[in-house]
Amino acid sequence: MNGIVIGTDILPDTDRVRVDDSAWWTAGERGTRPRKGHRVERLVGHWTAGRPLTGDGAGPLVVRRMKARKRSDGSPLEVGVHFVISWDGVIWQTADLAQATVHVGHRKTILTSIGVECCWPGTMTQASRLGMVEARPVMGAARGASVKACAPSPELLSAWHWLAHVLATASHPLLAIPRRRGSTSRPGAMEHCDCPGTKIDAAGLLVGALGWP
Repeated sequence: MNGIVIGTDILPDTDRVRVDDSAWWTAGERGTRPRKGHRVERLVGHWTAGRPLTGDGAGPLVVRRMKARKRSDGSPLEVGVHFVISWDGVIWQTADLAQATVHVGHRKTILTSIGVECCWPGTMTQASRLGMVEARPVMGAARGASVKACAPSPELLSAWHWLAHVLATASHPLLAIPRRRGSTSRPGAMEHCDCPGTKIDAAGLLVGALGWP
């Protein structure tokens, strides 16, 4: 089955999005939360800081790795996302949009957002560690500091742009994402670095690529 799932509905004209049990958080599973009546008002971009995974296996692999993550004391880390975008632009939906997922540490943002994980090394330092000699540097910014990032692929950015447009323009009672830059206090498109904490992904590069005011 393909197409973006929201409860019992599937958004029309979204069959490019892959949905499969091998890459899915079910309601009530660790890493999910009930929305408790909240509408979706925020789209939050992330980078994996890992290898630029491509092809059919990218979504399932990211989900398996996220579900296997541990805290420093060895206990399971509670984490989940709604979408995975591969380096070559394949989009996987990984959780029903009718439920929330724990992809940031800010409770209100969790309940009112959709999390999108991009298969992207992130910084040039990480790209170098991964042996990406072809990586192209680009400057981003996070938490008031410059970030020397590995430029995301055109295919990844194209898929992100398509997904953001679809979610912001879809006619569905649960979705109310305005086409503008957002934050924890302002609905719209944002990134992990816009939430409280220490994360720098995605250095403004995903939101900046949308061109939203």
